[in-house]
Amino acid sequence: MAADNIVLVRHAKPIVVSRQPSDSWPIGSEGKEASKALALFLSVDVGTTIWSSTERKAEETATEIAKTFSLKVQSDVRLREVRRPWIENAQDYAEVATRFLAGERIADWEDRQAAQTRVSEAIEELGGSHDGEYLIAVTHGLVMTLYLESIGAIDARSRGPVDPIDFWSNLGFPDAWRIDLPRGWLDRIG
Repeated sequence: MAADNIVLVRHAKPIVVSRQPSDSWPIGSEGKEASKALALFLSVDVGTTIWSSTERKAEETATEIAKTFSLKVQSDVRLREVRRPWIENAQDYAEVATRFLAGERIADWEDRQAAQTRVSEAIEELGGSHDGEYLIAVTHGLVMTLYLESIGAIDARSRGPVDPIDFWSNLGFPDAWRIDLPRGWLDRIG
């Protein structure tokens, strides 16, 4: 049975370890508690599996959510964040990420279209073979935004298409969004 509904979760807030690749950052106790709290709002038929990016912060977030439902966690590398170099300053990162979401090619960043295609194919494939009504995938802010843009998701807040920059800049840690695929409707959970 294919999933008609998807829950995309942005991972919990990681512990940033300077000069270490972001895919190895853990979420820590604060992130674990926030993930458990978010799980309380995810009372949907999710089958037996929760999917996760292969990045540590996403896998740890998925593990905390999975405990609530007694699910197994499976990872898919295609759900990882956009590949990019380290940017120390958070404000500088936000500025470059905003330019990326606006469509600008950024040197040393993964191609925007390639990242969008990668995550879209992953979610479509995972949803197509899913055994519950809802597919839950724990991923990252930029690729989540690119996916929503690719399917033309309608944001319940504005009742219009997702604005990539607005959506990304307002994401929390963790954050969850329900997508009704047949209608394209997007709604925040929790």
